[in-house]
Amino acid sequence: RKMSENKWLWSPLLEEAGKAEEWDGKAYPSALAAKESGNKLYTHDKNELAIKFFNKALMYCPSDHELLGTCFANRSAALFALGRWADSLLDTTRALAHPCFPAHLRCKVLFRQGQCHTKLACWADACASFEKALVALDQGSSPTPAKKETMRESITQALASAHTHPATSTAAPAAPAP
Repeated sequence: RKMSENKWLWSPLLEEAGKAEEWDGKAYPSALAAKESGNKLYTHDKNELAIKFFNKALMYCPSDHELLGTCFANRSAALFALGRWADSLLDTTRALAHPCFPAHLRCKVLFRQGQCHTKLACWADACASFEKALVALDQGSSPTPAKKETMRESITQALASAHTHPATSTAAPAAPAP
């Protein structure tokens, strides 16, 4: 398939890794290998390089495979670590919108989306993402009950913090000055 058939996938971030004019589903092993390399680099705090590998994975990944959404989610984590909040937010949205995105990753990505909104001072959007993360946490699977509880505490704390911002306060507005 031509890149033009998948315009929603391409962004300036992908262009950093170079352009692939054509690709097909047979490139899945290359996509998986690039994603795994990106994951290793991310765990060693080599985020700029990790992004390049996630970009490569995105270029080769079949558009109808869950790996595509996972690569967007992973790239969003590396972007977040670099303080590129708006880019990270865009990738969380792409990951969550992908029809084959793994359900067990939804909570984690929604939480990151809320964190991006917080960094961008979009308090109402942050609250909405954190609330969706809590729902996803209850619906999804977690490796251990302890990890699930730790995640719940983190989300609840972030939600409470976002709710205290004046833009999201539910208190009655102050009376106008005479």
